[in-house]
Amino acid sequence: MPSDSPSSSGPSRPRRVHITSLRLTTSERRRIGAQAHAAGLTVSAFIRRAALGRRIRARRGHLRRDAIYHLSKIGNNINQLARVANTVGEVRAIELLEEALEDLRHALAELTDSRAR
Repeated sequence: MPSDSPSSSGPSRPRRVHITSLRLTTSERRRIGAQAHAAGLTVSAFIRRAALGRRIRARRGHLRRDAIYHLSKIGNNINQLARVANTVGEVRAIELLEEALEDLRHALAELTDSRAR
């Protein structure tokens, strides 16, 4: 059986050599995955910390990165809107604007839901 002692060339923490399987429903897997993502952890690290009674907190930087990502997408949509408005005409520009606004509403709803938790 492998030892939990550190290898001579590796870091001073014990190597993880044991694999444990876990059966979950699709809903449980999604919830655990979302919680791990919010904490900035892999699913394995999240489950390990939870099982060992360690405190798990959502990382604020994670929310900021998500906001930046969504705002960047919206900015790209608005940029496309400006190009289309200059070349295609007003009707298509209005359609693209509605799409960009829907993306914005979705991003804001996600940020609002994340802060409420």
